[in-house]
Amino acid sequence: MNPYDAWPLLTLSALRGQAELIAKRAGLGPERCDDVALVVSELATNGVRHGRGPVLVVLTAVGVELRVSVEDSLLVPIPLQGPPAGTDSDDGRGLSIVRTCADRLSWGVRRGRKFVFAGFDLPSPTVAARVVARLRSPDGVRVIP
Repeated sequence: MNPYDAWPLLTLSALRGQAELIAKRAGLGPERCDDVALVVSELATNGVRHGRGPVLVVLTAVGVELRVSVEDSLLVPIPLQGPPAGTDSDDGRGLSIVRTCADRLSWGVRRGRKFVFAGFDLPSPTVAARVVARLRSPDGVRVIP
């Protein structure tokens, strides 16, 4: 039996709600909380659509940064730049949105897993807060309480 099967199944909307709650507790205002929720949604959806599972979403607020990390096991570089202006493609807008909303965007590989990081500056140092979720599909996530 997979140990993740014991986690409660939530929607991506619930994950966005958890992200907003962590952002608010970390001291961000309403607009920045919305930005965090949007970034979580975009990166999580990208992980499910374009990555290789399992996809893990981690939100961590420590010190003066709220970090959104999404990992999967598809070890290909991600394009940190979106499509050129005027491109009619339906794909490729997610990372442009993330780059616009977040203060930082980067990616890397560790222990055979690809990580995409988005960072948000916090107004003052905060105590550690963390939300971890494993995605099964675009409309279902399992969250570690």
